[in-house]
Amino acid sequence: MATTKDKKKRKPGEPSPAQLRARKKFAAMAKARAKAARLAKKAAGIKTPSKKRATTAKPTKRRNSLEPDRIHTTKVRQHWRVGPESAWKRAEKAGQQRLFAMNGKPASGSEEWERLWANYVNAIASVGDAKNKGQRRAALMRWGKAEKAIEKHSPGFLDQIRASERAPKTNGSGIKKAKAQRKEFLGSPARKVVSTTVPKGAKPKGALSKMGRLMRVKVKGRSWMDFQGVPTLARDAKNKMFITGNGYKITAKGKKRNPDGFEDLGEITHIEYVATKAHLDGYPVTYVHAMGEEGGAKPHAVVNSDGLLLIEGGDYTITSRGIEN
Repeated sequence: MATTKDKKKRKPGEPSPAQLRARKKFAAMAKARAKAARLAKKAAGIKTPSKKRATTAKPTKRRNSLEPDRIHTTKVRQHWRVGPESAWKRAEKAGQQRLFAMNGKPASGSEEWERLWANYVNAIASVGDAKNKGQRRAALMRWGKAEKAIEKHSPGFLDQIRASERAPKTNGSGIKKAKAQRKEFLGSPARKVVSTTVPKGAKPKGALSKMGRLMRVKVKGRSWMDFQGVPTLARDAKNKMFITGNGYKITAKGKKRNPDGFEDLGEITHIEYVATKAHLDGYPVTYVHAMGEEGGAKPHAVVNSDGLLLIEGGDYTITSRGIEN
């Protein structure tokens, strides 16, 4: 008895054997036509452009001897530097201002000294350029080696600079008073001491104590200035308010700007800030203080040349109840 093989079932979307044979035949025909076209062009003398991209030999780039980098330094004198910040500027921002407050060069002499000093400045700059802990650790080691090399070449030179241009020491009693002020105003002790920035022209007395995040300030005759909690409202040892931080900028008209770049916007009528006062609420609350509510002189809002706000004048006082004016 004759038997027949069962037909294999095809999956959905799978081409049949006839379709596969047709596709193979079509591909062979297309290949044959392309080959015939190439032979015809060759017989006619027509050159077919190559698919490979033409390349030209690049000239070897040579560094200009006057181009500044960490090794080839450029002496800049009697004019403003144009372009990216130099290693000296980056080192200055890294906290080495006292090394750049000297008149003239630190020392004159051999090329060895110039090399040692350049290495020292670049090492300080590399600390500011570090992007992670590993890079910072390596930069600090490089800084230490450069410092030792200078000390070996000119013993006592760096000590002389530090003694003449030493930064003022932190007043321990001032920090204690700032902590006491914070505890009085917010009802909770300070957990840590941090460094902050004040606007140019501000002259706080002693250490600053945080009052809260500044939200808005209202000046007489002007709309509310919205700070969105970016800067911090603080006070100094003389109970004068300051705005710390620089993540904002106020655009003033500039009509009343004095030669130093400061402009008085007028009297401050309201100050709004957010703070957590443990002795009052114990959670973040938005406080709005009306200045001059008790008949006192209102402080003025002053904008410096950087667009940062200063609180000047006024006979207000700051107690555990808040700002009283």
